[in-house]
Amino acid sequence: MLQAKAGSTNDVHARFSSSNPYFANTASELAHAQISADVFVFTQGNGQFKNLHTLGDLAKKSNGSLFFYPNFDAYSQGMKFSNDLYTCLTRSHAWESVFRVRTSAGFNQIGTYGNILIKQRTQDLILCPSIDKDRVIVYELERQTDSQLPVEKRVVLSDQKHLYIQSALLYSSQDGERRIRVHNAAIALTNIKNLPFEYIDSTALTLFWARNTLTRLSINQHNFTSVQN
Repeated sequence: MLQAKAGSTNDVHARFSSSNPYFANTASELAHAQISADVFVFTQGNGQFKNLHTLGDLAKKSNGSLFFYPNFDAYSQGMKFSNDLYTCLTRSHAWESVFRVRTSAGFNQIGTYGNILIKQRTQDLILCPSIDKDRVIVYELERQTDSQLPVEKRVVLSDQKHLYIQSALLYSSQDGERRIRVHNAAIALTNIKNLPFEYIDSTALTLFWARNTLTRLSINQHNFTSVQN
């Protein structure tokens, strides 16, 4: 079930996808039962194999977290594991949550990255059995081209100065109260190409590219060259 994928060591694309759907299917069942799974993986000794892509599906599809401790040594890494486990068990959580992001006219969501599962029979409603302050979800937005829009909308959007984003989280608090938390943001738009680079968050951008690349590698298993480009 957790064996290394068949192929030579040069078969790069085969290393970025699961070798067995069991954990992804189990995680989906857990998430729809409002259960998240945090996975702790340890290796002992150099070169011990752990199929993280397959094991990680259990955390990814259930909105959980994956913790990896390579060459685990209780003396040097025991405290880190203890702190990670303590944090998972004691930090505040919201329960039975669903999350969605909306944008103003003229923009489309073309990518969503993170440990997420889209709720069945919906296109963009993220199912979050539990969610905490450390959870990160990345959205990729794209502005529609003029050819995609009706003529009457082109005039309106040509004078658009801001992109408006609204996020909404419906959840149950630890006291059992059903609540909704909404955030609204207005992001200024510009035609000056170099201006965004003066205000860019390099950490967030690096996270986005890492998530984007890993997702494309898992999908385009037989077209690794396109991901490199």
